[in-house]
Amino acid sequence: MHELFQSRIKRTKRIDTSVHVLGSYYAAKRRTMKRMFYLFSRLLVFCRGYVVLVTSILREGRGRSLVYIGLSAGAALRFDLLYVKTSCLLGAVVVLHHHSFKYVETADRYMNLMTSLHGNLTHLFLCSKMAQVMNELYPNLKEQSWRVVGNSWILPTSWSSSPEENQSKVTGGLTIGLLSNLSREKGFFRLIDIFEDLVRVGFNVRLKVAGTAEHEVASAIEDLIESHGSRVTFTGAIVGEQKRTWYRGIDVFVFPSTLTEAYPLVMVESLASGVPFFACARGCMPEVLMPTGWSFRNEEFESQATQKLSQLFVHPEELEKEQIKARELYIQLRRRDSEVLDKLLDSILSPGVRDFNK
Repeated sequence: MHELFQSRIKRTKRIDTSVHVLGSYYAAKRRTMKRMFYLFSRLLVFCRGYVVLVTSILREGRGRSLVYIGLSAGAALRFDLLYVKTSCLLGAVVVLHHHSFKYVETADRYMNLMTSLHGNLTHLFLCSKMAQVMNELYPNLKEQSWRVVGNSWILPTSWSSSPEENQSKVTGGLTIGLLSNLSREKGFFRLIDIFEDLVRVGFNVRLKVAGTAEHEVASAIEDLIESHGSRVTFTGAIVGEQKRTWYRGIDVFVFPSTLTEAYPLVMVESLASGVPFFACARGCMPEVLMPTGWSFRNEEFESQATQKLSQLFVHPEELEKEQIKARELYIQLRRRDSEVLDKLLDSILSPGVRDFNK
């Protein structure tokens, strides 16, 4: 996300503004490291980033630096707080990108301190719900600038599919898919229940799964393949063009995650590929999927998703309509998010407009 934001700035910027893209969360992601080495690695990355940040802002002068930070959650937020406070004190323009619902669902003292800071500070929220709850939870945020920008802008324009690439194939069976870090929390076993319910009814349904799998899930996939044979396909981790090919091979993306997903990339990819996206009503997904009817309450997900999929078997002509709906929604979201982001960057980087909070 940091690289994508920096690329967007390069396409937008019209003056010689120094851009600093930071995010402490990427330090030593591997949780398998020993705790002390993990903490030391995180601290080392922070210190190096902090020194570079301070020296660069001082060299450029007040108002000549834009600092973008993809905010962390949990303990790492304290590092972000030091980045933000220092940047504000040195007169930099700061953009904070919120990607987590952890401090949205429960008040966080470091986020409370961050929203109390003064300076050229703008918050980017993924959806209106996130912005609304944050304003209620952190009253000082009302004094700061904020915008709502979803993640639909981050895909390359070449990603979006044409209608011919994923025409309705339901007459030859229906393929449901899940691409994720496969785990119980991500809803993998709920997906199995949905798949096997459809098989028991007699529908010609196939299951395609991709991503890294925990041991429990890997064993379950082996059992599924043994029981259902070629109906079940496991691809493993995929990237780049492999993902586009994978999306072209499914009819409906089923995402029964029990976690509070903010604005998952797979939702954007699915919609851009013209693939309906069925998800639990968590995070920003209910707001994004509101026009489609594909967001279901967590406790009703299995029954509602199974019912919706069954309708596609009974009325196969409806799948093509749902695919068109997915593609049109993506185009609408991308246009809106791109306009908001470009206007924000334009206001930051245009000559004579330094303090866009006033």
